[in-house]
Amino acid sequence: MKKISLVVLLLIFAPYAHARGANLEESAIDDQWTYDYFNSILDGYSLVLKNLVYEKSNTTKESRILYYKIEDIKKEVVYYNSLNVNTPSKNVYPPFLKFSGGLVKLCILDIKLKMQLKEKTSENIAMAKVTINEMMGIISTMYGCLDEIDRIKTLKKGDNTLLFDTSKVRKYLNMYRLKLSKLKNTAPATLTIGISTDNPILYEKTVLYGTSEKNSDKINIHTVNDELGIHKKRELISKEYSFSTEVSFDTLGSYTVYAEENDKSSNIVFVNVSKIPVDIVMDETITIYPNENTTIGGTLVDYYDNIVNGTVYVGNKSILCKNGKFSTTIQLNSSENISIKYSGDEIHDSSIKNITLLMYSDIPYYYENVSLIVKKDIPFPIPWYGYTIFVFMLLIAILVAYETILLLKIKKIVVSSKN
Repeated sequence: MKKISLVVLLLIFAPYAHARGANLEESAIDDQWTYDYFNSILDGYSLVLKNLVYEKSNTTKESRILYYKIEDIKKEVVYYNSLNVNTPSKNVYPPFLKFSGGLVKLCILDIKLKMQLKEKTSENIAMAKVTINEMMGIISTMYGCLDEIDRIKTLKKGDNTLLFDTSKVRKYLNMYRLKLSKLKNTAPATLTIGISTDNPILYEKTVLYGTSEKNSDKINIHTVNDELGIHKKRELISKEYSFSTEVSFDTLGSYTVYAEENDKSSNIVFVNVSKIPVDIVMDETITIYPNENTTIGGTLVDYYDNIVNGTVYVGNKSILCKNGKFSTTIQLNSSENISIKYSGDEIHDSSIKNITLLMYSDIPYYYENVSLIVKKDIPFPIPWYGYTIFVFMLLIAILVAYETILLLKIKKIVVSSKN
């Protein structure tokens, strides 16, 4: 059975946590816990950006922790969505995940920039300007993510909509942007080009950025794949001796990218475009019973959260997915580890997931530090504190009964004395 963390309980059951025993359809929606959780993530963003501004350490580590928190939420939302269980975080996490990814890149590039500026050679300073332009492109995307977060109106508390406030994050992001702008203005003007990732996947939004020798000058960006006969040209106008544009690749292969300004060519960037990753969404541990048919199944979801169809191999058995879902029955008489494989297609990469089929008789339970092997005919033992509570409640019941009897006797004595 899939382990359910506190975060998952918050994501799925928080809206109804107040309705103890009440009919869920009649209870008012309360997304306060989910809202508070994502608000704490915003506070984390503010802290990391503040540390970047004031050049404190551990920003990369802190940003990665925030990214993994949102990544875990995404995985759980996708998993429960495959079970047709809706969660309040489904429409909330995407801009947070994108912002977190940008923040991690920003922290890594901040370290790279400091190393480039440490040795103030003309080459290092020129490359520092390229790095700053890359960072500016990331910051621009991060501002867009904050705009998306501001527009989220799906979280409710009763009839009220819970809205996020990103002003504190914007404050430190703007301070960091201004800091980078000052550094960029000290760098010499040269024609250079870079890319946010040189290993993008198909259709991934990627930023091309660079610097120009002249301000407000025409820049031609060339994207070439000689093997496929592709040569695309895009024209831009530099602004403040820099330029940037968002691109995506719709064909697999290796590309060279370079810029031209007044018949002068820049450095060459090599780009390798790969297939879209696919995730096999299912439990990693499944309970089975000896010599009984057990149904196992899952869902294929790609990097962009789209369902994927194709052939899945469960052990040696091949299964054709329908609407991204697959299932099969299996019968074993002992626990076993098996591999679930997806072979991929023209645009999707192959994927594999190892799962454990755990025989029910092999599931350990722990009672007073002693491992018990629990079978279907062995009841789960009551822990010591269960007996303690039972005895305590029994004593209270006895005391109440004794007090009631005593009061009745006193009342009887009083009545007799009056007579």
